[in-house]
Amino acid sequence: DIDGLRERIEQWQVHDEGGVGDDLVSSIVQHPPTRFWLQLVVEDEANVMGTEQGVDLVATVLLQVSLPTPYPEASVPTMEVAYFCATDRNAQMSMDKALESLVHLEEDRLLQALVEQAQQIVPMPCVYEVAATWLPDHLFEYCKLRTHAQL
Repeated sequence: DIDGLRERIEQWQVHDEGGVGDDLVSSIVQHPPTRFWLQLVVEDEANVMGTEQGVDLVATVLLQVSLPTPYPEASVPTMEVAYFCATDRNAQMSMDKALESLVHLEEDRLLQALVEQAQQIVPMPCVYEVAATWLPDHLFEYCKLRTHAQL
């Protein structure tokens, strides 16, 4: 309930000279970390995967971001890949076939790189810079073509 948290923080700021109940301060401090998801569609424009002409790789990434309590002053957000799939944009599929990613994401390496990038930016807010700027430029560096998908 981010709106409720915002209201409690505003109440606390209005009464910053005192008179704020312990319950209000406690509810602010004990609020669970803010969590949200970012969906990114990333194209392999630089042809990092080395696919042949006519193959247009595009990846969909659902990134779960959790902001720690002292964010951004003291720590980096926690990021997890909730979903990943890379396909040929031009591929035709019948409806009875399951969608399967053409590449394997080296998730651990990618997440470590995201943390390293975020650490370079903190104490400034870093989610946009890491997720929307750095990740699209480097995502395919952490992917390997699946054997059956050698294009």
